[in-house]
Amino acid sequence: MHNFSTAVPAPERADAPRLLRQRESLREVVESISSELALAPLLDGIVAHACALLEADAGSIGLYDEAADVIETTAGVGLPAGEPGNRVRRGEGLGGEVLRTGGPVVLERYDRLARPVWPELGHYAVVGVPILWHGRLVGFFGLGARPPRRFDGQDVETLTLFARHAGIAIENARRYEREQQRTERLALIARMGRIITAGLELPALLQTAADTVHELLGYPSVDIPLIDPRDPETLVVSARGGLYKQHIAGEDRLPIARGIMGAAARERRTLLVNDVARDPRYVRPTEEVAVRAELAVPIVLGEEVLGVLNVESASPFDEEDAASLQIVADHLAV
Repeated sequence: MHNFSTAVPAPERADAPRLLRQRESLREVVESISSELALAPLLDGIVAHACALLEADAGSIGLYDEAADVIETTAGVGLPAGEPGNRVRRGEGLGGEVLRTGGPVVLERYDRLARPVWPELGHYAVVGVPILWHGRLVGFFGLGARPPRRFDGQDVETLTLFARHAGIAIENARRYEREQQRTERLALIARMGRIITAGLELPALLQTAADTVHELLGYPSVDIPLIDPRDPETLVVSARGGLYKQHIAGEDRLPIARGIMGAAARERRTLLVNDVARDPRYVRPTEEVAVRAELAVPIVLGEEVLGVLNVESASPFDEEDAASLQIVADHLAV
């Protein structure tokens, strides 16, 4: 196994015309991808342009999931069935090798990787480079070509330059996507506020809120426990939304001294835990629902804690989620 620093010779002068053509095409490509703000079509366009620029038969682009430390293929051309959505760890396949080495990887045959993922592409020459944004890994490019095509130092140089522009375009698309999501989220929160402040009786209000948090805001599992006014050391859960509504029946009574929900109520502050397996406070409500993260927001009116708005998911939460649910919790409190 070799990385670029040990496997690729210095560029030859005879390849100068090809390099010039690539650079001229690159300018046109940069203009086209810079005008695309939607992430999915942007990635599709980037891969297609990269294959055309480097005369490749197959190509993929993967985005880096820092929390899981994996590369997930998100777009491709000429790939085997099952490659889009495939996630590789360090050292697995071309993407995993780029992740492991942190730099370009060039091989005359794909099957010379220590852990190739697609044996049917074993005879392809391959090149992979990281996509960076301000020194942070964003993703990777992977290209493959049938013999007699081989990739060299000029190809790596061109693809690396292209990757810099791709990193900028991907970051712009992500920011645009976040702004769109924020706008949509605020509209849904406003709608939800109208729904849950429509003068319902308390049981109906809580159930409507739980259903609405699930259906409008997209949180897969929802609990809204209230502190028992006759026993302030107990949380009573009767309103559930999403998966918990499907899999848990009846009322639950939980000591406020236990669980992440109980801690949020005791400490009167939002708790965001993105790895519940490592948090000793976590209490699993049911084995039937896979949970990775929990977000518990206390429902507070004045100095009094009334309950908790709690959501759980197989995906991590962020500060945007916490801010959104704080608004909902404020509506509920009032």
